[in-house]
Amino acid sequence: MKKLSEKLRAYEVLREVFNVIAVISLNRFKKTRHIVSQEYPYFERLKEVLEHLFALHPTHPLFKPREEKRVSVVVFTSDLSFTRELCNKIFKSVPEFRETEFIIFGGKCRKKDLFERLKPKVISNTFTKLVDYSKILKTFEELFERFASKELDAVYVVSALPFLERAEGKGKRETGKSIKEEEVKREILYTRGARYVRAVELGESGRIEVYVERFLPPKIKGVYRKDLILNFEGNEEEIIRTVLKLYTEFHAKFLSLAHWNALNLQRFRTAKRIQDNLERKIKNLKRLISKERQEKINRELQDIALSLLALEEKKFKDIEHKDYVLEIDKNLEESLKKKVIEILKEHFPILEVKEVEGLLGFYLRGEGKVYNASTLKQLELFVREIILRVDRS
Repeated sequence: MKKLSEKLRAYEVLREVFNVIAVISLNRFKKTRHIVSQEYPYFERLKEVLEHLFALHPTHPLFKPREEKRVSVVVFTSDLSFTRELCNKIFKSVPEFRETEFIIFGGKCRKKDLFERLKPKVISNTFTKLVDYSKILKTFEELFERFASKELDAVYVVSALPFLERAEGKGKRETGKSIKEEEVKREILYTRGARYVRAVELGESGRIEVYVERFLPPKIKGVYRKDLILNFEGNEEEIIRTVLKLYTEFHAKFLSLAHWNALNLQRFRTAKRIQDNLERKIKNLKRLISKERQEKINRELQDIALSLLALEEKKFKDIEHKDYVLEIDKNLEESLKKKVIEILKEHFPILEVKEVEGLLGFYLRGEGKVYNASTLKQLELFVREIILRVDRS
């Protein structure tokens, strides 16, 4: 009982700890989600400007894909606890190139075999309580300069992006509404039964996908025609380089924000899952404690009942063994009657004396025995003896 109670207290403390982790992670997720939502339109506008520049200069060296001999792969992992599951997904998605340098942001997640094979440059303390943009932007600025000077042929990025589903209305779920951060609203999950609707906390549903894409040169769709392009004044080479560099920094910041968002979402889910497991364990322990407490009460009641029974049995035995009831013929001469009672009391603990008619003697009952000292008994014995003697002769 004591061990179960100590275990229960430990589980309850752990549940509170993971509840705090879940709340903090969810608050960070909500906060960052709004930042991503606010900045995403500017990011889209930069891509649109790049589309116009690509329409003007489709064969520019900074736009045109090269033969990928020297490649740099940037992998966003984690500096947060409880995100190992997501990190494993990210490492499984890392592309393989022959001559590749790997840069990994995040020091918590490490795979020994992968690190020995890739020998990456690890930049830790990037995704902690906040995102360290200075380290990320500095790294991507260096990569851009190396790409612009043709030291690198391509830059790839591997990160995680959260996708949430939106459900609105009553009675049925919207379909085909896979959306990104900027459009997320509070979700409603519907069970298989049409009547049952369960509102869940933002972050419990949806999915986290690993993003693997070529970062430089940028993937440009080329959707604009020459009659729709913008007019640019000034040095076109400088404009292309400035816009592409700005796009690179913005894209890196957007990806790092979205990745940190995914980390907090994963952390929230892991903490929530652990919390749910602890909740189940606590319920089971409480059930066991209640069961053991009831069994203890039952044992105590049983002991009390058995003690009472034993006491009653002892009393009964004491009465049965020590006390006798004397039945004596009331018609006996008083002096003889007193003499018989006096003699019997010297040898037996007589509890009660009863006077009855027609006994012609006395009965002594007690201790599971009956002493028959009546005349009728003596005559019966005498007749039996005569019969035995006649049979022998």
